[in-house]
Amino acid sequence: MNTASLEAFCDLWLASWTGNRPDTLLAFYSEDAFYCDPAFADGLRGHTQLRSYFEKLLARHPDWIWTRERLQPTPTGFTLKWRARLPGGSSFAGLDIVETDGRQITHNEVYFDPTPLRMQRARFANPAAATEFAHAWISAWNARNLDAVLAMFADDVRFTSPKAQALVGTPSLSGNDALRGYWSQALQRIENLQFTFEDRCWDPATNLLSVRYVAQLNAQRHRAVETWRFGSDGLIAEGEAFYGADRGTAEPV
Repeated sequence: MNTASLEAFCDLWLASWTGNRPDTLLAFYSEDAFYCDPAFADGLRGHTQLRSYFEKLLARHPDWIWTRERLQPTPTGFTLKWRARLPGGSSFAGLDIVETDGRQITHNEVYFDPTPLRMQRARFANPAAATEFAHAWISAWNARNLDAVLAMFADDVRFTSPKAQALVGTPSLSGNDALRGYWSQALQRIENLQFTFEDRCWDPATNLLSVRYVAQLNAQRHRAVETWRFGSDGLIAEGEAFYGADRGTAEPV
C-alpha cells in the first residue's frame, strides 16, 4: 500500500476503536495476528485471544476517540503516532508498530503510558474528592446514621475487622446485610461514639482509599485506619479496619 492507502486504512482502523465494536476492530487483524500493549507485554496471538481482550477493553472505554497524528510507512507496514481522547477532556498519546499482509494487520505493538486510563477509572477525580468522601463517612458514623454508612458499600462487599469476631463470631464479613447486622449490634453497645478525621491516602491507580482517624468508643480511645477498595460502580467493594492500642481519655500522639 502507498502512503495514501495506508493513511486511509489507518483512519478506518482507528475509528473502529470507538463505539464498543470488537468485531469491527477484529476484522482489521489477520487470523493469527500478534498484538501486545502495556497490559499484555508478552502479547496475544490469534482472533480468540484478541477477541477476549478487545471485548473487555472496548466495553470499558466505549467513548474514547483515536486520531492519527503522524504515519511513517515501513517496508512491512507503518509506524503510527496517535492520540486517544477520553470523555472529560483528558488524552494520552502513543506509538504503534504495525505490519500488514497488504490487507490486514499481522503484527501490532502498542506503546503508551497507561496512567491516564487508570486515572479515568478512579473513583475520585482528585484528592479533594477523596477527602470529602472520608469526611462524609466520618459524619455518617458520628450521626449514627447506619443507612448512610452502608450506602457507601456494595451489596457484595467483603469486609474484615478484628472487632467483628467478638460480636458475630468471625472477623470476615460478606455482603451489605452482614455488615448491617454487625454494625447494628455494635451501635447497641456503644453509647458514646465520636470519630475524628486525621488523614487519608488515595491511590487512583488501584482505587484504594485509606482513612486514619481517632475513634472514641465509650471509654476507649484509639487511632484506627480503614482501607477501602472501590469497584467500578463507585462503591466500596473491599474494606478492612485496623485499630491501635487503647489510649483511654488521653490525647492521641
